[in-house]
Amino acid sequence: MRITCIIHLLPPYISIPPNYYGGTERVAYILFKKLHEIRNKISIEFLPLLIGKISENIDKNLRKYAIDINSIIPNADKLNIYTYMFSLSKVVDIVGKEFGCDHVLLHNHIIQRNSWIHLIRVNYRSLTTLHYDPPLLTRLGLRIVLPKKISFVAISLNQYLRLKPVLGSNLITHVYNGLELQEYPFSKFKDEYFIFVAALTPSKGAHIAAQLANKLKIRLLIVGPLRDKEYFEKLIKPQLGKYVEYVGEVEEKKKRELLARARALLFPVLREEFFGLNVIEALASGTPVIAFNRGAMPELILHGKVGFLAHSLHEFAKFINEIEKLDPRECREYALQKFSAEAMALRYVKLYELISNY
Repeated sequence: MRITCIIHLLPPYISIPPNYYGGTERVAYILFKKLHEIRNKISIEFLPLLIGKISENIDKNLRKYAIDINSIIPNADKLNIYTYMFSLSKVVDIVGKEFGCDHVLLHNHIIQRNSWIHLIRVNYRSLTTLHYDPPLLTRLGLRIVLPKKISFVAISLNQYLRLKPVLGSNLITHVYNGLELQEYPFSKFKDEYFIFVAALTPSKGAHIAAQLANKLKIRLLIVGPLRDKEYFEKLIKPQLGKYVEYVGEVEEKKKRELLARARALLFPVLREEFFGLNVIEALASGTPVIAFNRGAMPELILHGKVGFLAHSLHEFAKFINEIEKLDPRECREYALQKFSAEAMALRYVKLYELISNY
């Protein structure tokens, strides 16, 4: 039987699975894992493989299908992203031969600085998941012409509609991210704090969450890696004190525990958010979400049922005071039903089949 190898390409900088922050790596790993679990449930024959920086914590049953890039390219994590992406073409050839692939489809998860452009010189078909907007293309807003062998998938309808005029027919559809949400601890009993979980950059809005906490005199925990020191020093640090605490980046287990006991996740995002893993993680924990009505937020949050969508700071503050109206159990049931890892994997299988038949 003809075997199609689906080779997932990951950056070399964050271990897979990640122990700390790493949304792209976490989603890609869970997809890779779930594809192996459902192989016997679908009609097409394929073998999922993964290339990246492999952690010792990877599922032992998947270890032989995960190729540590450093075993082929020493010190790969020291390379700039363009050199790394350029080098991957040789690695893919080696991996394809090693696993006896009759056909190779690349599932690319590397978008940094539009490094995916190197896929043009690779002989294989590729599907790139847009874990975030490609920076240059978004700024230019111009229609670009790419080879048919290069395809993209958005992670929300909002992102798909925004980028369709730029990527045209190369952008096929959108697929929501999925996580193994049943593994997240659930609590209907909440402690007296709200939480913000995301990387600390201006567009995520941690400073606005802090302002609201101080104004309303509610306790807020800010959790996430510091990505912009100047931003932190100017807009967040001055607000730390009696009501606002910066916890920093925490291990995955601790993050889940904090989410489950929070009264709500505050997410005053200031950009057209592509998806928002923190949102579905909070909901799975039984924690409602209050966010600005931007980007993919209306696709993730059922307003008045599992969270609130605010159009202004005044509305945001109002919804914080109404959070007790929402049922933690309804939040969890909604997340598990809509954003499961298996639903994500099955949608990608259909895309693999479609692209392979081009």
